[in-house]
Amino acid sequence: MAITINGGTNAITGLAVGGLPDGTVDDGTLATNAVTNVKVADDAIGVAELSTTGTAGSGNYLRGDNAWTAITTGKILQVVSTTWNGTSSSTSTSFAEISSNLRVTITPTSTSNKISVTSSLSTAAGDSRQTYRMYRSIDGGAYAQADASPDGTDDDDGMYNLYTNSEAFMKMNSFTFLDAPATTDAIIYSPYWSVSGGTIYTNKCNDGSGTNRGVSTMTLMEIAG
Repeated sequence: MAITINGGTNAITGLAVGGLPDGTVDDGTLATNAVTNVKVADDAIGVAELSTTGTAGSGNYLRGDNAWTAITTGKILQVVSTTWNGTSSSTSTSFAEISSNLRVTITPTSTSNKISVTSSLSTAAGDSRQTYRMYRSIDGGAYAQADASPDGTDDDDGMYNLYTNSEAFMKMNSFTFLDAPATTDAIIYSPYWSVSGGTIYTNKCNDGSGTNRGVSTMTLMEIAG
């Protein structure tokens, strides 16, 4: 088809798609708002082309008003955990460490950050009451209770209380709490337990046979702000 230039209407007909040499059409040639979304190639618009304020970065997010803003609270900064399938037992009626194998160390990056502590313990005991608490050591100091008892003093209170009968099977006991240690020193968290009578076991049935075994875990997360 021949190319026709109509001087009266200023129209060009017969021009094939792609018929103009590269560089012929510039941004001044295009009419305002002439390019629609469907004409823009995927991934053609990068961060540099956005009309934004602030600084883009891995720790920032783009708000609805096109402003890059730092995530200051609620962000998970680090996660540390341990898994243990060994066994331990206790007859202590006062609180004692379950096992040093369940200790987990974390070093907060700011005094304003929180530590989310999650413990999942596979335990078994006879006809008794078992009570669990979380203890911590800061910068190598003595272990002290990290979670608060309901009244702060009663030895029968803890983060988790369990009453069992003489059945031998294991139970998974899980609890989570948010700690505010207000330090940037290294912190060791470790679960403690007590039993009102008899023997309590970790990761095995209360008959002591060890035929069926369980797994216990500890997980710490540092939360910004």
